Amino acid sequence: MHRPITITVLLSIVLVAAALAGCSTDNQKAPAIAGECETIFAQMFPEFDFTHYEGNYARTAAGETFFIERITFGEFIAEQQMMVLVRRPADELAHAQGFYNAYLAVFNVHDGKMVTPVLHCVADEGAMQIFSGQRHNYLFFAGSTTYQGWSSWDGALYRITATAWEKVWPEASDWENRAVQIGQDRLLVYRMELLPRENTLIPDCRYVLDMELVWNAADECFIACQ
Repeated sequence: MHRPITITVLLSIVLVAAALAGCSTDNQKAPAIAGECETIFAQMFPEFDFTHYEGNYARTAAGETFFIERITFGEFIAEQQMMVLVRRPADELAHAQGFYNAYLAVFNVHDGKMVTPVLHCVADEGAMQIFSGQRHNYLFFAGSTTYQGWSSWDGALYRITATAWEKVWPEASDWENRAVQIGQDRLLVYRMELLPRENTLIPDCRYVLDMELVWNAADECFIACQ
């Protein structure tokens, strides 16, 4: 029997899974961020006027800050590529904007050219992971948003291609009253159960494991674990 899990514990577990896994990394091949971040930011955000750079941080003329949080090396579309994860500092963002603002794009290592569009993921808390298939690589993003003490979840599996981050699964409605924890090769999907709470309109809740979905690299999809 699986133990129920509270929302606080669940969020902590999901955040631990935020590292991009599934593709090898090699820090020796990492670009000199101080010298190349200008090119990275210029390609990912051509609409912004960046005026100040410091390490992996960049600031626009309007005072908006962006920073490169992680570079992961692997064969995302072709050989010798890197996935760049850019974030906005949470303390610069209003709740309506989502405290977790993440931007992802794939670049060639040899010439620094961006070879995918930019994927923008927004939530209050977020996590993501790479899942590799026989023909394509995929990114799964899971995020939660809390409003007036009530949390809702969203998640999507994106196929990484040169023309788009193709959302292939699931429909948004599938996440109603559910939460998801990302594992190394699987997803744990939890069902929300309401608990009685006196003298308040917002009840307590807990999340109970509902299903375990294992990644099938051959068929490039998640399958339910029996």
